[in-house]
Amino acid sequence: MGHLERTYSAIHWRAIVISAILLTQSATTAAAGEHAQASSEFSGPLAVKISQLINDPYAYVDKTVTIVGAVGDVCPARGCWADVIDRDGGSVRFKVPDGELVFTAAMAGDQVTATGVFRAHHLNAEQAIGWLTHLAAERGEVFDPLSHTGGLTVFQLEGDQASLNSEVHSL
Repeated sequence: MGHLERTYSAIHWRAIVISAILLTQSATTAAAGEHAQASSEFSGPLAVKISQLINDPYAYVDKTVTIVGAVGDVCPARGCWADVIDRDGGSVRFKVPDGELVFTAAMAGDQVTATGVFRAHHLNAEQAIGWLTHLAAERGEVFDPLSHTGGLTVFQLEGDQASLNSEVHSL
């Protein structure tokens, strides 16, 4: 083998080795990126305090969160929501699909762990009056539409999984 052939052969093998190293690094980087993306996509819900949701609700809108507290008021009509109350008296409504998971008055005071997506519903003035009238009717009260003007934003946790006294209830 002549000098030129040996030089070409050495350069050729170096190129193959360097290519193999770059390919390995590229594959490793891509796999790490996919793993990081998968981890962020499938990371569990954020465990938050009810006070965090109350004090900075927009920081959690459209995020999956888990809250813990006592069952407060419940939907008297269908049991489709429960107010979850923290030790300081703050509360967040936990809404579940109608008829799928039912909260009863007997659950009041029991500890609940609720997971769902925290939502903000922006109501115009007419929708706000309708909503407030509906809430009053659920409590057997009459709402005076003149007592409210303008729009209203309703925040609630919407989900389908709750653990009550260590019993898991989910859809």
